[in-house]
Amino acid sequence: MHDLRRTWATDTFYSLAFEGVPIAEELTMAWGGWAMTDSGRETFRRNYLGPVPDHVTSRAMAHLALD
Repeated sequence: MHDLRRTWATDTFYSLAFEGVPIAEELTMAWGGWAMTDSGRETFRRNYLGPVPDHVTSRAMAHLALD
């Protein structure tokens, strides 16, 4: 379950951030059930937010005409 939640959180956060949503972290945390506290944010960032997914990197490179 942890791996699924981590994959979902990472994909959701970076997808929203790439689209320019200024509250990407807050939305992802709220939808995923993380507490909106300093310790909740620390848990989210440290244990659930992984590296930028390949599909987001690919979209960013295409957007910047780097592909």
